[in-house]
Amino acid sequence: MAKQTATITSKLVETAVKMIKNGVTPDVITFVDCTNQESNEQVLVAIQNGHDTHEAGIDNLCQDFQNAVEQLVEEAAVIADHQSSSNDAQEAHHICRASEAFACSKSRRCEEQSRQKWLNLRLEEEKMCEIHGEIHDEWCVHPPFCWKLMGSGYVKTGLERC
Repeated sequence: MAKQTATITSKLVETAVKMIKNGVTPDVITFVDCTNQESNEQVLVAIQNGHDTHEAGIDNLCQDFQNAVEQLVEEAAVIADHQSSSNDAQEAHHICRASEAFACSKSRRCEEQSRQKWLNLRLEEEKMCEIHGEIHDEWCVHPPFCWKLMGSGYVKTGLERC
């Protein structure tokens, strides 16, 4: 629209210049005055309205952009807070897991030591029972019953020999 208005205005000015070159008459002066008045009342008003409309559009876009930047800054702060909380929770989790791993390894070590001691106890008990049996067979009178090691403990047997 601004281009059309500029074209129309330039044609009017060109026509007025030609008329003045050909000689100034009251009709030429009236034409120039009417053209200037029409230009001031309609064309310049249209130009100003178009300018104001475009300027308001640009202002609105700038405000929308500013609002988006402000919202981005706010959301970035929220994200940073979440990231900080996540990092803190992750660190606490890793510390907890390390503590649990240490306690678990101590427990496994203790269990293995207990198992080894139990196996050693069973082995020594079997040796002791064998030695006891040898001593008993060699030195003791055999009663009509005796105690024998069977499975997990001693059981009373009948009259057969121990």
